[in-house]
Amino acid sequence: GLVVTCSSEKKDLSKYLRAKSHIIGYGSPIIGHSDEPSFLKNLAENDLRIVFSGRFDKKKNLPLLIKSMPQVLSKYPEVILDIAGSGSAREVKGVCQLVSSLRLEHNTKFHGWIDSKSMKKLLASSTLLVLPSENENFAIVVAEALSLGIPCVVSKNVGTADIVFKHSAGEVIDELTPSSIADGINKILQGDRNALRKAALKAARDELDWSKIALQWKSIIASLT
Repeated sequence: GLVVTCSSEKKDLSKYLRAKSHIIGYGSPIIGHSDEPSFLKNLAENDLRIVFSGRFDKKKNLPLLIKSMPQVLSKYPEVILDIAGSGSAREVKGVCQLVSSLRLEHNTKFHGWIDSKSMKKLLASSTLLVLPSENENFAIVVAEALSLGIPCVVSKNVGTADIVFKHSAGEVIDELTPSSIADGINKILQGDRNALRKAALKAARDELDWSKIALQWKSIIASLT
């Protein structure tokens, strides 16, 4: 038997191997619960932060996200785009030049590579995560965001898009254009932030809790022996 993390990985297998495969995603520690007022209260409506996390690789489509920002800022001029990650000197230069050419310096903050603890802190202070990748298997950062109650805007090519869609824990983008990314972001920003956080936490509890992941492994291993 083969274990894959999401349905898109299963589809990539040959027909013969697909029949022998099982889907088990990664888990993530769940921080807070939807029924805990302390986790959801005092959400500052004017504190709007968008997080991108990952390599500055072409498939991540960071430039498309940056190009979507003017459309977002036309409605929400106070939004900050937090970019966690880096790439080659050429990739970094290209991203910085794009930010400058669009005059987004005051609405963009580069964090570089940050450790897991700092990443969780950044996610927890954000309004949403955006990952508009051309292809992505599971995308652990999406699981981490959901487990912190952070809704996500992801492309349909991201493995965890199924979880986001199933639980209405964000927006799934079909078309990868600046306009479609901006539309997805704006839908989250104009939505009910408490409801979205609750949906994200429910998605994490139902799909990403390590105890449930462990039971899936136990069941599959037992069936193969």
